Amino acid sequence: MDSRLSVIGALALATTPVAIMIWAAVRFAGNNPVLNFLETDRIRDMPAVNRWVGNRLLVLPVGMAVAGWMGLHSPMAAVLSLPALALLLVVVLAWVFTGVKKFY
Repeated sequence: MDSRLSVIGALALATTPVAIMIWAAVRFAGNNPVLNFLETDRIRDMPAVNRWVGNRLLVLPVGMAVAGWMGLHSPMAAVLSLPALALLLVVVLAWVFTGVKKFY
């Protein structure tokens, strides 16, 4: 049973590089509008928006790496990491959606 639950941790660790690439693509986008939910004609400073959102998105790969490491070492942590990562995703996205309005 432990080996089957450790797959959850391994998947979290395996998807961490993808989350890092998404973070880097947003954080270092410069003047390019990479977020499709923004009203780009109303944004005053697009590089500042991309930096601000990218800094918040960094929480996701860090959380995935921690959850993956814990999931490999403890079966209970592996089970708890899935809803914790889903909740983390919702919290970060809500943070981004509400906070980006200050750049309008």
